[in-house]
Amino acid sequence: MPRSVLGALTLSTAMKCDPHDGCSLLLRVNTSLRLHESLRGLEACALSMDTQETHCQSVRVARASRRLHVGQQVHFGCFEVSAAQSVHVTLRTVPHFCGVQLEQQYHVEDCGDEDVGRNLPGCLAGKLSYWVDRSHKVVQVQLPEAPGGTDYYVRLCRKWFTCEDVGAVVQVSAGPGP
Repeated sequence: MPRSVLGALTLSTAMKCDPHDGCSLLLRVNTSLRLHESLRGLEACALSMDTQETHCQSVRVARASRRLHVGQQVHFGCFEVSAAQSVHVTLRTVPHFCGVQLEQQYHVEDCGDEDVGRNLPGCLAGKLSYWVDRSHKVVQVQLPEAPGGTDYYVRLCRKWFTCEDVGAVVQVSAGPGP
């Protein structure tokens, strides 16, 4: 099978927002394909560089279309990603033919991006404020910009090389202060 069967691999980020669940980031995978009679489909796999988890999706090419030897655009369903995540995407033919694949690294926008920072719950945690009352041995935590109805869990830890727990996990309700 010729390597030219696969066209350019295009990766982009999309935001999906649900009124009840909030927003999440999705990685869209698109490519162009020159059809070939031996080709039954394509498989796209996204490897998270931080967790080493791999998620794959397959797209089947209809039997009638395989005889045409013409190009077509292929769109995969979206892969869920996190802000600032590095992802390695591999696109292969089905069946797998040696050397016929495309690979690309993609770095997802971080919380510094205006839309991402304003809409992702994980980014809002970076905007928490806290006050330490040493006399009462109390730490007050506030999430002023968090969407209403969303609660967060925080824990106090001492950071050395890794986070060392020094307290219980506490639920913090979003919204104005005490």
